[in-house]
Amino acid sequence: MQIVTKSLFIQIFLILVFCASANAQNLIINPGFENDLTAWAFNKNNGASANFTIETLNSPEGNKHLKCDVLSLGTEDYDLQIRSNEFAVDKTHQYRLTFKAKSETQGAEIKVYIQKSSWMGKSFTISDSWTTYTYEFFPNESSKQLKFNFINLKKYYIDDIVLEDVTPVNSNYNTPPSCVITAPHVNAYFKKQSKVTINAYASDMGGSGLAGEISKVEFFIDNQKIGESTTAENNIYSYKWNADNIGEYHIKATATDNLGKSFTSAGVLVSVGTSNIEEIGLSAGKGKYLGNNVRNSGVEPSFTDYWNAVTSGNGGKWQTVERIRDVMNWDGGDIAYNLATSNNLAYRYHTLAWGNQYPDWITTLEPQEFQAEMEEFISAVAERYPYIDQIDVINEPLPGHQEDTKYFIDGLGGAGDSGYDWAVWLFKKAREYFPNSKLILNDFSMLNSASNIREQLLLLKVLRDSALVDGFGAQGHTFNLDNMQANNLKNNLDLMATAGVPIYITEMDMQGVNTDEASQLSSYQNLFPVLWEHPAVAGITLWGYIYGDMWKPDAGLVYDNGTERSSMIWLKNYMEQQEDLGYPFSYDPTLSSEPGFNVTYSPVKVYPNPAQREVTLFNRSNNSADVSVFDSYGRLINNFEIDANSQVELNLSIGIYLVKINNQKTIKLIMNE
Repeated sequence: MQIVTKSLFIQIFLILVFCASANAQNLIINPGFENDLTAWAFNKNNGASANFTIETLNSPEGNKHLKCDVLSLGTEDYDLQIRSNEFAVDKTHQYRLTFKAKSETQGAEIKVYIQKSSWMGKSFTISDSWTTYTYEFFPNESSKQLKFNFINLKKYYIDDIVLEDVTPVNSNYNTPPSCVITAPHVNAYFKKQSKVTINAYASDMGGSGLAGEISKVEFFIDNQKIGESTTAENNIYSYKWNADNIGEYHIKATATDNLGKSFTSAGVLVSVGTSNIEEIGLSAGKGKYLGNNVRNSGVEPSFTDYWNAVTSGNGGKWQTVERIRDVMNWDGGDIAYNLATSNNLAYRYHTLAWGNQYPDWITTLEPQEFQAEMEEFISAVAERYPYIDQIDVINEPLPGHQEDTKYFIDGLGGAGDSGYDWAVWLFKKAREYFPNSKLILNDFSMLNSASNIREQLLLLKVLRDSALVDGFGAQGHTFNLDNMQANNLKNNLDLMATAGVPIYITEMDMQGVNTDEASQLSSYQNLFPVLWEHPAVAGITLWGYIYGDMWKPDAGLVYDNGTERSSMIWLKNYMEQQEDLGYPFSYDPTLSSEPGFNVTYSPVKVYPNPAQREVTLFNRSNNSADVSVFDSYGRLINNFEIDANSQVELNLSIGIYLVKINNQKTIKLIMNE
């Protein structure tokens, strides 16, 4: 053992001397495997297996190179891995990794991690001939290791690894800050003389460059600065705007970091008028939207009783719109969009590019023609729907999620230098055609998979570096959520937030682990609060709510006869109990005494509704409230006053009641068995 240890020490010493003289900047010991596997360590976990050997035939540099013959895979990407020596880095410096690699067949994947404690890295698709691959980065910790993760059952070959400090003199390299207006939404309405809360989510995280700190966020109405904020709560910078005059307004915000780099948000179009504000949806006044989709069957009459944001489930997909080339069908999209615009709801467009439900005719197009048709479709959507709050620019791009994403990759520029040139093309076009919409990257199996999140972060880093993305879209389907533990969900949301942009929960349809009412209720009670209360989550969209008439039919919350399932009753009660923030579809309670401010707002909340035997009436205002309760025949059965910030419990028999507040606002109350 002593002899082996001494021999290994001598080998490492000689390698260090050689590296210092031949290439003083290379931080990797034994970078070309000329000393076999010295200074490299291995992971073979969770059933992963491979033969790591040194080959001498046809090496691109020197006399030797590494061969990895993957025999079996583990459960995580990092279960089969080689690791370099640890090395010190300067977090203010820029580094470049280059290596040569090939695989036995085209298309094998390697994930490169630059990691000791904190992860960063990039995924590479490997050619079947020796090719040089490059990754540039700013380290996020002062000590690192280089790790190669082998993802496929393939034979891999690696050689000539160079990791060097490439910081230019006086470099000001810096990822631009994000800046996303999360409130109000596009198409929001306010009554004249109200105060409007403008929230901007701003962060310097998420890119491959040096992360600084946000120094200020400035707020603009029609390009005129109205104020700024230098303090944030959970990356949210806020300002209150006096909406004194009738008209349509264009809101923007600009975030500037401490290194002097700025980015201006997508715009938000809002209107101010004389009509009263209607409370719409369960989340009215609760600070975030809670939305749903419109299915092929059309709009449910109860939609705005529950929801205040809308997505067309199928009407916006390219195949639906342009199944026949140059023959456009907007019917499904129009239904959802008109519902949004007529009720001032937030409208989410789903989706521009998806490796599913695309027109068959795109599969035979050459790249130049493909790009022209893609841009034509994007342009047509922009012209048809000017009031889009969010757009799922790309849906489900994660490798392995949609095989036919290959048509978009091949048609829009391939991987290219960034590894994601095709996606950059799409987001650049979307930013060009939709200057007043938030651009979202959307995918499934994010909420339940940290490894998928890390994979998505690789693409998001590229998009963040060019200030092209405004949100991390995470689908909340039953197969993503129902089996999760609350603490794991919270941890994965925290990881998503490192992208530096808000999280948007999309396509949520929990049905419970046993696909019954009781287990669905358990899922909602355990998991929905984690989603709603996470500070990076800007809104939630469910994927249907009528039992039997949705993509996952057993995930419904309301039967087609209007009867609410236990999960909906719980959800209503939960939302009632959330803090009133005065938006969306409500008003700031601190402004209720301002002259001229008049909305159709009830100072008294009635919950649960429907109720069983007992109902609570909570006066959330600073003034006493007069309450009258009438039965279905219009007979007065009770009249009383509720003190400011107080509540009263009522016991009522089965039936339908009308609760009148201050002789102005009337609420229908249903008492069940």
